[in-house]
Amino acid sequence: MKIDTADLSKKMVSLTECLEDYCNLSLDRAENEISEGSSETVEVIESILNDDRSNLLRIVYGKEVGNLQDKMGALRISLSEVQKTASDLSFRIYKDSEVLGR
Repeated sequence: MKIDTADLSKKMVSLTECLEDYCNLSLDRAENEISEGSSETVEVIESILNDDRSNLLRIVYGKEVGNLQDKMGALRISLSEVQKTASDLSFRIYKDSEVLGR
């Protein structure tokens, strides 16, 4: 099987650019907004639950609040992992395309 290395190299560079755009523009903004929103939400929830001397709100909603906090944390971790994976892949493809270009 013959491969046109010049064409393959161009496509690899295009893929790298696409990954970088995806990672840098979309995920950075989303991660910041989610992180800020999560922190604010957790702060408000904790404040309300801590002010409830009867502990009724914690009894009624505590499990769901804990579940929500866990999922918000997992979402932030997932976004970071997606960014790292996309960045690593982009770098590897870029380096391989340089080798093909020689």
